[in-house]
Amino acid sequence: MKRTVPEFLNDYTEECLMAQSTTWDAGKWKRALTGSQEEMIDRLNDRFDNSNAITRQDLFLLSSDVRYGQACVIDLFTACTIWGAPRGNRFRGGVKSVGDILTDQTLEEKLNRTLETLDDGERGPNRAFVEFSKGGGNQIAYLGPSFFTKFLYCGLRQTL
Repeated sequence: MKRTVPEFLNDYTEECLMAQSTTWDAGKWKRALTGSQEEMIDRLNDRFDNSNAITRQDLFLLSSDVRYGQACVIDLFTACTIWGAPRGNRFRGGVKSVGDILTDQTLEEKLNRTLETLDDGERGPNRAFVEFSKGGGNQIAYLGPSFFTKFLYCGLRQTL
């Protein structure tokens, strides 16, 4: 039996997928965050040309820059969180909980270890997921799989 792709899926080319975006309100995020977190939102807003939109392609380019030491892994994490939130503005408990996550003093270290684990051969993605999960060595408080998988997705894209 020959399988065919449903008609509506024909529009999902790589170009189309890379252009998928979410809108976000940088001002709202800045008002909810503090200090260096506000500066990070300014960097992201500048990076995305003050467009109030973040595309999949933007995230992969940012991930590549992180891999080459030209961007901060926390910026990538935050951009992935914004992109994964409905309309880029809602996150379980609101933007404030992202601010709580960003105050974790070990966040940058955990995110960098996660990217290293992703690069560790065929089993890397599975190990990264387990390490990010509850009880794992890279677990981040308030962050469950529905959001941390966005970070894994963007980090993994660079290893394919």
